[in-house]
Amino acid sequence: MVFLGDIAFILDVLLLAAGLIVYHWATQEKSQLLKWVAWGMIIIGILAVICTTYYWMSYYQAGVFEVHNMMPHNKL
Repeated sequence: MVFLGDIAFILDVLLLAAGLIVYHWATQEKSQLLKWVAWGMIIIGILAVICTTYYWMSYYQAGVFEVHNMMPHNKL
């Protein structure tokens, strides 16, 4: 479960980084449309990072990550 939160956080940061790269490229190309797209990616990336961090911390506080064995034992 904890790895799913980590993967989501990494994808959020990648979206934010991609938005910054697109914004840099848009300023060099002087493209208004690309700037709008880049700002959308940056804002969504920031909101996604905040959301993922909030839920990851709330699950951590609730003890959801205290799972010691993910697979049930089949006793024959």
